[in-house]
Amino acid sequence: MCASSQTSISSRDLPTRILGLGIALVFIWGACVKIMNPDGFAYVVWKVLGTWPSLSASVWIGLALSAFELALAMYLLVARQTTRALIASGIVLIVFCIVLVRLMLMEDPPSCGCLSAPGLQGSKVEHAAGLGRNIALVWMITIVMRRHREHPQQLKTRSWPKPTGFTIVELLVVVAVLVVLVSLVLPSLGKSHLNSKAMRQAVTQRQTFMALTSYVEDHGNTFPFFGTRANPYGPVTINGEIFDGGYFNIQSSFWASALVPRYIPDRTMIEHEQTTQHLLETGRSHLVLAQSALSDTVFAAPAFFTWEARKVPLDFSHFRATRLHEVVYPSHKILLTSWWGTIAGDRDGIGVGVGYPATFADGSTEIFSKAQILLMPSVDCPFIGDIPIRTTEGGLAGRDR
Repeated sequence: MCASSQTSISSRDLPTRILGLGIALVFIWGACVKIMNPDGFAYVVWKVLGTWPSLSASVWIGLALSAFELALAMYLLVARQTTRALIASGIVLIVFCIVLVRLMLMEDPPSCGCLSAPGLQGSKVEHAAGLGRNIALVWMITIVMRRHREHPQQLKTRSWPKPTGFTIVELLVVVAVLVVLVSLVLPSLGKSHLNSKAMRQAVTQRQTFMALTSYVEDHGNTFPFFGTRANPYGPVTINGEIFDGGYFNIQSSFWASALVPRYIPDRTMIEHEQTTQHLLETGRSHLVLAQSALSDTVFAAPAFFTWEARKVPLDFSHFRATRLHEVVYPSHKILLTSWWGTIAGDRDGIGVGVGYPATFADGSTEIFSKAQILLMPSVDCPFIGDIPIRTTEGGLAGRDR
């Protein structure tokens, strides 16, 4: 009789255990995606909360949410009586539903892939799929809770022996969770190596900026300029080589040719060895392609980088050499950056894994994530497009942060 009662009760409780396991796996997967892409989820948090916290604060908020999800998942896995855990999970899923609805109402919703199903990141159905999944789980939790309310005696008369350890399924799931966590820790060790590379890149960029400052001081406070004055369609001549077109791209790419060898005796300090070898093989050893790019705002007047200038015919007087005194906010204007530059770090995954060093006009250098860079103000300009950092609204007179 007792054995029959135990079997009956266990079979009735099985849907609850299966549902708890499924929700736990959803939370574990979501937390892992958040941990692996903290900048992406921080951007989502930043947008959902109305941009009132800083991005750095949003990163910590995201990590805290990931830790909470993992803790709730572990509780679902190890708890014999999962009804309370299911209720807590339902509340969390409802909050996620509200967040997904808010994202769906945005014109350009951010995406990190952690609130939906695998493989849907960046697609139009990402948030809708996540919302549908969460609503289905909440509905299933409601059914289970209703069953328990209708048959409370099943919970009170449960008489199986007190467990002394995990079941086989729980043990396998916990082992799988540990494997996932270890797989997350190992890349972080490799990321520390990328951090050191990024710091070396930042130091090199800082030294490059000092050389650039010396050049500017010796040339009447004027930045390097190779284009045909007041003619963005004219040829660009750098160290005797003539380029047709590419007024901004050519100058921002080969700007360091003006600094070698007088201000930078060893070009390998600022140029990747593979780039140096390529220029040598193509007969362009007289040109220097630095790892860091000089901001496009250096090659046109500040008035060119405004939305007002887009409303009138192109003013060719804007295309001229610029001077250091035109930088209005030195501590907020980036002059050198590895973002969209030919940097060795991108080949090693520094830009994706760590961030992009940026040197301001006052000489300070910081490393910015892609999410932070995309939030910087910029303007859509002819011949360039809209590139954060490189097309600051207001040009040298504007701010990058």
